[in-house]
Amino acid sequence: MEQFIKHVEIKGLTGPTNPGTATWAFVVLTTIGAEYHHAAGYIGENVTNHAAEQRAFIEALRYIELKGWKGLVIKTGLVTLIQQLSRPRSVADNQSPFLAEARYLLKQTGCSVEWQAESRNNYATDYARKLYYKARRGELVPSPIVMLKSVEEHYSSDEDEPGQQLQLPLFG
Repeated sequence: MEQFIKHVEIKGLTGPTNPGTATWAFVVLTTIGAEYHHAAGYIGENVTNHAAEQRAFIEALRYIELKGWKGLVIKTGLVTLIQQLSRPRSVADNQSPFLAEARYLLKQTGCSVEWQAESRNNYATDYARKLYYKARRGELVPSPIVMLKSVEEHYSSDEDEPGQQLQLPLFG
């Protein structure tokens, strides 16, 4: 099936300020530009845009792993997310559940991350925006993020040492 998948777009959205009300979304697009699957959620209040984008990224990777797909491209408009994932692994990363799970899932799925202009990320942005408005009206309950149990076990091994570079392209 993954041969029919073009890429995955992600979006973390906050408002009316940053930090603020936060939602996330991801959309799986086919090679003909049709939507294959989407998911979105409301994180809560006083959350940064970066944290919302991280959530979208993790949820997209979890879905890709669940489907058993390999080597897909995940597109984000947040350059700082790509930079965070591209820097060499350090001891401080062990304090970041996001980085631990993201690196684990990237390794498991063989996915890569590319920058995409916000103006081209319409699908995921639309879903995140729809949930944002519902959240602002009080129609949604936040969904907490749950990190994978296997991440801690994975990073307790000597398989990935601090200083190891994860190879991700900065720009597609």
